[in-house]
Amino acid sequence: MSAVRMPFRQRIAEEIKAKIRTGEYAPGAILPSRPQLAAEYGCSVEPVIRAQEDLERDGWIEIHQGKGVFVAERPPS
Repeated sequence: MSAVRMPFRQRIAEEIKAKIRTGEYAPGAILPSRPQLAAEYGCSVEPVIRAQEDLERDGWIEIHQGKGVFVAERPPS
């Protein structure tokens, strides 16, 4: 029986949360651009957008149209 693979959007979201927890992405820091993240994860931009929407909904990041995507000042612990 093979292991179930995690969808790209979930994998991306989990890895960004891990980077926030370890301080690699500090509160208030801007995240890499969507195309940069897509290249890093070897996927299209669509899963990156969906992951960021999930992270914003859960309070990890803030998306500011035309400015970028930032780590929330007080992300969940």
